[in-house]
Amino acid sequence: MKILFINDQITAFGGAETSVLGDILLTKQKHQVYTASFGLTTQASPENQVVAEPQSILLKYLFRYFYYYGYRQLKTYIQSVKPDLIHLNRIHKYPSATLLACKNQKLIQTVHDYSLVCPTNMCVLPNGKVCPGKPGLKCFQQHCLTFWQWLYLYPLFRLNDNLTKKYVTTFLAPSLELKKILSLNGFSRVVYLPYYLDLKLFRPATYSTRKKKEILYVGRLAAAKGVDYLLRALPPILNSHPEAKLLIIGDGPEKKPLEQLTKSLKLSLNVTFLGKIPHDQLPAYYQKAQVVVVPSVWKEQFGFAGIEALACNTPCVASNIGGIPEWLIDKQTGYLVKPRNSSQLAQKIIYLLDHPKLANNMGKNGRKLVEQKYSLSLHWQILNKIYRSIADVSA
Repeated sequence: MKILFINDQITAFGGAETSVLGDILLTKQKHQVYTASFGLTTQASPENQVVAEPQSILLKYLFRYFYYYGYRQLKTYIQSVKPDLIHLNRIHKYPSATLLACKNQKLIQTVHDYSLVCPTNMCVLPNGKVCPGKPGLKCFQQHCLTFWQWLYLYPLFRLNDNLTKKYVTTFLAPSLELKKILSLNGFSRVVYLPYYLDLKLFRPATYSTRKKKEILYVGRLAAAKGVDYLLRALPPILNSHPEAKLLIIGDGPEKKPLEQLTKSLKLSLNVTFLGKIPHDQLPAYYQKAQVVVVPSVWKEQFGFAGIEALACNTPCVASNIGGIPEWLIDKQTGYLVKPRNSSQLAQKIIYLLDHPKLANNMGKNGRKLVEQKYSLSLHWQILNKIYRSIADVSA
């Protein structure tokens, strides 16, 4: 079977891209795989097409409505490949051009975020309350968007909503929470397909490998990730554990503001920004940490770093929002806290630092949960069944 993957970029970037690359490698073992994405310059090969995107920021915004060059390049490539099935993933850059290029093809889409139900992709109001989606004038009235943002984004949202529901056969949701909100917003044929981990790479840590009082954050440095609340939780943690260290792995638009906040809170001796770390090197950091923190303030649809930590026997303290409670079972694999609550973050982190044996037991519980719910074999069993069903290929 020929399967074409389309994503904004086919490189390691975040949890979604890690998932896409994983699915590509898995699928190559059984089927013929092709990829298409967007980049700085056009690159063409029989199995990979990179479509050049405009360099002007203004043109990038305008072409989100329709990028004719991208449409023609993708359509030509699809005609040359003649895929049995196209697997869309993130197509935020030029969604209408991508969907129209895929017209009359058998299409499925893995939904990695809330962009199909929320123009801001947050599904959280400015006051912190969770929003069920169903966008409209309320996005402006509730101050999620300025008037000019709404005027640009809402028609674009409606256009892509209509095209997506018209052309995509089946939607794959990595969390039950995302599946539920997609259904509430009028998307039919939504299938729950949990992410998976390489459990040989993300191995359990032994009790002796832990670095005492080490706290770890792994993820993008963006406002939605809530790292500023984690930094503000650190002073009371240091009052109880002056030797505690916070390691921050990742990069993003909030890096400089977070570094400035670290200095203003006089935390520079206890906080280290490590930047981006290759994915295959992350297990060593998870294995050394005593606790991993996922302080998201947006409606995190999953939280990939959480199951990576649990797979390494490391408990988590995370925001009780979105899909996080599906893998963080409160008081069993870690602790859930209210989003935007530095006080609760500090309290639960201190408790785990005070009770390393409890933390170790929670980590072991987490490893068992990941083995049961997020294994490669379970993921592939569901995914391959969907491929064959949509492409109408007998097993």
